[in-house]
Amino acid sequence: MLVRRSEKPQNSGAVAANRVPLATLPRREIPALNDSTPSAAPSTRWHPAPDGAFGVLGETLEIARRHWAKLATLYLMLLAPLWIVQALLAIDAGIADAVLAVVTGIIYYFASFLPGIGATILTGDAVVGERTSVARIWTITWRDAFDIVVLGCLAGLALVAGFLCLIVPGFVFLAALAVVGPALVIERLTPTDAMRRSWELTRGSRWRIFFQLFVVWLGLGVVDGAFTMVVGDENAVASLVELLLTLARSTILGVFAAVCYVDLRARTGVDADVFATELERAKTAPPRT
Repeated sequence: MLVRRSEKPQNSGAVAANRVPLATLPRREIPALNDSTPSAAPSTRWHPAPDGAFGVLGETLEIARRHWAKLATLYLMLLAPLWIVQALLAIDAGIADAVLAVVTGIIYYFASFLPGIGATILTGDAVVGERTSVARIWTITWRDAFDIVVLGCLAGLALVAGFLCLIVPGFVFLAALAVVGPALVIERLTPTDAMRRSWELTRGSRWRIFFQLFVVWLGLGVVDGAFTMVVGDENAVASLVELLLTLARSTILGVFAAVCYVDLRARTGVDADVFATELERAKTAPPRT
């Protein structure tokens, strides 16, 4: 449940009794502040994700469940055409088709970063109790498309470099760069600034983030393996199952990054009103020049 608490001193029993849905509370329109800048007026403490080892993961699954239709629509609008082309090329794999398949695969790699923008906006809406249409999110996605693709490439290179350095640095980079996409979208940062921002926000929380990412990948891998054992891997049903699993994997990972980002911002002291203002500015901002 997305909730927030009053700042007035209360004992733990009173706090628990006063927990109410964040979406039911009125918002104040106040200017956006930096995380390190204290608010002149009493701010509102909020807790986008429950505490505990699986708090962010649990909230991720809840948001994905409530918004699966919009998330699936956005992912399919962006990636389904490429899936269809890849499937057609697989039917007649000549030399020319093989080259085209490589090109399509590269395009798919770049395009796979785009749905994360929609996941970020929908997660922000869930936190502040607002709604954004699929058409509006589609517009925002293409507005930030170039920057998010550049960011994905830079983050990918950093991860490859990390894994080449005795594996462990790769795991550190994986957690440290977990919220680069949401940082770029919500705070309107450049790709390099978004990477620095993610590095700062995740400091002190990286092993917790990595552990939850590991659980997500492990769970998806188990489900994938179970379906492969049941339906095989060389038939139309298996292809459909793989498509659905890819969709679920991308959706969950995109929402996880967004929930993790919002939770880390809340832990640095940003209140719900400031975040709501930043989210609205992110939706209405012009393209970067």
